[in-house]
Amino acid sequence: MNMDEITRLIGALDKSSVSVLELKDGEFSLKLEKAAQQIVTTPTVMPVAVTADPESAGEELGPDVKEVLSPMVGTFHTLKDEVKVGDRLKKGDALCSIEAMKLMNEIVMEEDGEIVWVSAGEGDLVEFGQQLFQYRP
Repeated sequence: MNMDEITRLIGALDKSSVSVLELKDGEFSLKLEKAAQQIVTTPTVMPVAVTADPESAGEELGPDVKEVLSPMVGTFHTLKDEVKVGDRLKKGDALCSIEAMKLMNEIVMEEDGEIVWVSAGEGDLVEFGQQLFQYRP
């Protein structure tokens, strides 16, 4: 098998739904594996009503509301005790984990506060700087 044939196989694997291709011919063997695909889309933000006008919840920060932004691109993971709207957390309490390059990165509260909005759910792809939570100190 020459490099042109291998290159064509790589292209075919990339375009297919197959994730692993393994070939054996005598002493020659070749195994191609596709990394798990992450499709980048505009995140779906589902505001939780915490004001009289549910349409505005999570869209604009009031003077007493602060935000927690994602420090990296990765996969959002909830914790065993999932953080929900209304939870009162202390400085240093874990909010979620973001998986990036097979490493789990815990995101923690920077100060005491009450969660008023959560924008991501288990398994969502999050972007650098994306708003994850809103809270009132």
